[in-house]
Amino acid sequence: MEKELISARISDYSKLPHLFLNKIKLMWAESSDAPYWSMSSLGKEKLANVLSILDHVSYFVIMLLLLFSILLLLFSRDTNHKIFFFLLLILAYFSVHLVIEIQTRYRYFIMPAIMIIQGYSCYILLLKIKKGGFLSTIKSRYNNFRQKTTTVK
Repeated sequence: MEKELISARISDYSKLPHLFLNKIKLMWAESSDAPYWSMSSLGKEKLANVLSILDHVSYFVIMLLLLFSILLLLFSRDTNHKIFFFLLLILAYFSVHLVIEIQTRYRYFIMPAIMIIQGYSCYILLLKIKKGGFLSTIKSRYNNFRQKTTTVK
């Protein structure tokens, strides 16, 4: 029965990209239902809503820092990073969940690796800020952008 269902779902290859995008969205972009499930039985819906908002914000920041770290690693000239192991682990976990059942609770397993990699971006940002290079680079790029936009007008 399951084999027939799976065969029917993947028989039309043109629908697979849409299926994969939906699975990515549900697995990695949806918020966790943990605040609802843990607080609803206690009758604390307001607390569950506040925790859900905090979950959204913190998850967004974590994923943003993860993306920044991945970009730093990909464009880094130094290839002697032990952190690539964690990047490979996340990539493998991500790939496996394209073909198996997904639920947001399954992403908790990979969160320590995600935290380690996003911690790398925090470390690099702090180094750049301490050297003064990061803020001066942003300021100079902003000034260049302003000069270009004012000369265009």
